[in-house]
Amino acid sequence: MHKEIIENIRSGKREALVNLYKQYRVDFIKWAIKNFYCSPQEAEDAYQDTTIAFYENIMKNKVQELSCSPKTYLFAIGKNILLSLAKKKSNQTADIEHIKDVEDDELIAFEKIALSEQQSNILAAIKALGEPCQTILKLYYYDRLSIRKIVEKLGYKSENVVKVQKNRCMKRLKSGIEETGLKEDLR
Repeated sequence: MHKEIIENIRSGKREALVNLYKQYRVDFIKWAIKNFYCSPQEAEDAYQDTTIAFYENIMKNKVQELSCSPKTYLFAIGKNILLSLAKKKSNQTADIEHIKDVEDDELIAFEKIALSEQQSNILAAIKALGEPCQTILKLYYYDRLSIRKIVEKLGYKSENVVKVQKNRCMKRLKSGIEETGLKEDLR
């Protein structure tokens, strides 16, 4: 069903987006007002921005399929939009500390899913690099070994050789990620 929503929106079926918008609008506005201390108009504006971001993510192929409910995905986008709004208002009235503590189980689950998807995308790009890049990047970034330890472990002649190799691997990784449209996963 989630895939059908994405396909309908991508194929230009306006009613799919309108139905999605109407389905979660009231819940979102209540949630935003309660948890982010915003006015009803600010909550409405945030929901509109959220729906637009959802639509753009689908149309730009940033979202191929949802591994969570559309509501969870919308609320995760909305949370980021509302946090930005709160930061802008922080000099006036917003209680940022309370907002940072907002914990909705569905949002936490979505953020974990999104993180694991990003990790999977980056891992696939690293695997595409082949050796020795896979090993060097794993040892440096994942195992957090120093260049000197990598030299010892892999038997390279000098630290400079490993530094140059690591830099080349990172350039190739960034290039590969940009080519596949996963650039935002490197943030």
